[in-house]
Amino acid sequence: MTNEINSPIPETSPPTQLQRLPNPYVDVDETTTGCRVQTNVSRQDYLLIKLIRPGTGTIRSVISQLWFKLCTSLRENDILDNSKQNEFEHFVTTSRLVDNDTYESLKRDASLWQEYLASTGQLTTRPDGTIGGPVTKAAGGNDRKRAKRVRAVSANDAG
Repeated sequence: MTNEINSPIPETSPPTQLQRLPNPYVDVDETTTGCRVQTNVSRQDYLLIKLIRPGTGTIRSVISQLWFKLCTSLRENDILDNSKQNEFEHFVTTSRLVDNDTYESLKRDASLWQEYLASTGQLTTRPDGTIGGPVTKAAGGNDRKRAKRVRAVSANDAG
């Protein structure tokens, strides 16, 4: 038995060419290399998936595919440990499932927007290779006028 994860269905598969919906964790043994995940769902949500009933797999393979894609996305977004707890919660609560065409369109739009911002100087490439906005005065130092010092007065200073 191997503990390698099977590849999921390629994202580019057209809906007319149905392939067997694989369980990416089919070779994972619960007792040695894996864990069992259980959760309660509403009857309405369970019946929705049950009634659609995947013709090329099982409900388990559907949930396994979604779990696999979630974990892949977390890795791609460098959300790998507890230090990224806020990013994880934000990612999970704001993620949306979109089809491949919508994803490619959004990716293309984001790339065009990024190119526009870079060409207008509103977006810069930092020395470490990351991309961000221009350096602002706040990032360059504190240019605020200093407030006049106020002498601390306490009840003990009464005199």
